[in-house]
Amino acid sequence: MKKLLKILLTIIFFPLVHLVNVIRSRRGKFYKLFHSVLSIFIALPIWGIVFIIIVYVLLLECGLPLNRFAITGNSMLPTLVNGTILSTYPSKTLFKTYIPQRGDIVIAMNAKTTHDGKEADYVKRVIAIGGDTLRINGGNVYLNGKLLNEPYVLNANSTWIPNTFCGEYNIPKGDVFLMGDNRVYSSDSRKIGLFSDNDIVSYLPFAKQDNYKIIWAANNNSTTLDLKEFIRLINQKRAEINAPELVESNQLDQATTKRANVMFQYDDTSYTATRSGYIMTSAFKDVGFNEYGAYSELNLIDVHLKADKLVEYFMNDKNLREYILNKAYTSIGVTLNKGKLNNCGADITEFVIFGKK
Repeated sequence: MKKLLKILLTIIFFPLVHLVNVIRSRRGKFYKLFHSVLSIFIALPIWGIVFIIIVYVLLLECGLPLNRFAITGNSMLPTLVNGTILSTYPSKTLFKTYIPQRGDIVIAMNAKTTHDGKEADYVKRVIAIGGDTLRINGGNVYLNGKLLNEPYVLNANSTWIPNTFCGEYNIPKGDVFLMGDNRVYSSDSRKIGLFSDNDIVSYLPFAKQDNYKIIWAANNNSTTLDLKEFIRLINQKRAEINAPELVESNQLDQATTKRANVMFQYDDTSYTATRSGYIMTSAFKDVGFNEYGAYSELNLIDVHLKADKLVEYFMNDKNLREYILNKAYTSIGVTLNKGKLNNCGADITEFVIFGKK
């Protein structure tokens, strides 16, 4: 047994063993010099590279997370904060290939994952896998007919799809539906479509995300919007640029409510009210608001955020920021109405700001 072990160690550490034997030998100086140079500068580097590769492969096959991914952006809040490093497992090794599982965090890349016009890795969460049926409605996710429990999302009831589409997705075999935990800010399968299993570069299984559960539990993901608090916070932003304070008007609140109700009734959120003809000035007339001046209307569909997060949402978008900070306006009306658009449950947060000429 000892002899066999000695032979095995000799094979594994051959360059080092050979170098020691050369130094100990009674051969001539030229022989020792030649074989020492051969061992140190040729055999040893080759052995070192092969040894590192073998160790790396063994670690991969043993399931150690060796891929390190730097998080950029806020699409995975509250789970992953911008600038942190995520350790993941490679999706492919010599002997096994990753099979996506619901709840896993994955790093994926394909021709549609771009940043500043260049291909980029996306870090998202697996929501549905091949064979699943997915439906998104009223800010919630339904998987195979059941409401999906998602403790990791930043804001509850915040999952919506542009154009308020709420039909069912039948996920083909070999594909996955990915979304970020920060649903309001994430560009994912809702926008760029399904990902192939082969697009996944590395992953972190849901079973190994226990250290994030404290973050999820501490995350206040209530989406109750306090409109008065929103106006107060917006006025703080306006004060920073010496814009006049926006004063909430009861009549403007009533007008936005009427306008939103007609949007639901006619399934039309256009500012020109192409189906109903009921534009904001019609609502002004109905509530007796007859002041002379200029107004600007805005509606947000299915943006489920608390007051402070909604202010951030406005400040992070150039057009929304310019709208709400416009110095020409001094009054505001806001309402939050629930109904259906395109036969989907939806919320409309309707804004109108007004200024006397």
